[in-house]
Amino acid sequence: MLEFLQELNNIVPEISNFINQFHSLVIESDINVVTDAQGNLTLDAPADISQEKSEYVSKKVCILDRIINTKFDEADKLIEQGSAMEKEIKSSNQNSQIQAKLNELKELKKRYGHFVVKED
Repeated sequence: MLEFLQELNNIVPEISNFINQFHSLVIESDINVVTDAQGNLTLDAPADISQEKSEYVSKKVCILDRIINTKFDEADKLIEQGSAMEKEIKSSNQNSQIQAKLNELKELKKRYGHFVVKED
């Protein structure tokens, strides 16, 4: 379970970074990006932008979009796997096994307690 959380903790900042790059590119390039219902991107570039720059921006936007969506897919899969593990643990009575081990350890700690000898 901790592995899933660690992976999520790594992916979330990556997604945020790529989204920031995407937004910066859109703002700096003064373009509009529209996504249709099927998830296809359409770019609307200003008339004064060169063809070369337009193609460059278009490629970069598409690459960033693909990376962002891939990272979202990875995060969704991790969340699904983590949720399934949580349900499995709860349904398989693993909590009671963990609680039993916890109780066993408490008893061992009591047994291990050191005797204090008072000196008069």
